[in-house]
Amino acid sequence: AITGRNTDGSYTIKDVVVGARTTAPAVPPTPSPVTNATLIGTIGLQGRPAAPHAQWQVPLVVNLYTDSSASTLSNTYTIITDSSGRFKIDSITPGTYFITVKNIHTLKRSLADSLIAGVNRIFFGILLEGDVNNDNIISSTDSTLLMNSLNTVVGDSLFDGRADLNEDSIINTLDSLLLMANYNNQGDSTGNCAGISATISNTSGCDGQP
Repeated sequence: AITGRNTDGSYTIKDVVVGARTTAPAVPPTPSPVTNATLIGTIGLQGRPAAPHAQWQVPLVVNLYTDSSASTLSNTYTIITDSSGRFKIDSITPGTYFITVKNIHTLKRSLADSLIAGVNRIFFGILLEGDVNNDNIISSTDSTLLMNSLNTVVGDSLFDGRADLNEDSIINTLDSLLLMANYNNQGDSTGNCAGISATISNTSGCDGQP
């Protein structure tokens, strides 16, 4: 700083820092573009208390197919839903898929949609209970299996977890009523939209069309 002029006409300069420089602020790195798709799916389940609840945490098999006949399998995921029936799958290559969702004792639900880079939210509808033998049909075979373990609890020798349709660790009339309500129903066999009720974000039809 210049303090003023001296009596001899010179100037006095103080507090000079030699070599000081102003540092420019760091430029934040450019975020990498999102290239993969993330599927956040939700299912409905029958015979459970209101979510969130532990009885909504169930294993699922989610298949992604790349053709309309559901014969070309892209990926299979074995996952467990959270206490509200939600699940998340990361690192999916964007594209059009037929997606099937099934629990060990429910019928299969399926739909077709294009998964884009970023987050894709899909509601797959309610999974119908009663497929005790996991063949995607609710029939007398399932009814017989359930009756063979009726009135048993976890730990009993005759307890069959496949027949515990509402996942409450007891096989009783509640499970039997669920099976009978869906008797003779068959799950989706391919990626078609027949018989399903799906809600896809930003679309109104099950195949992504208005």
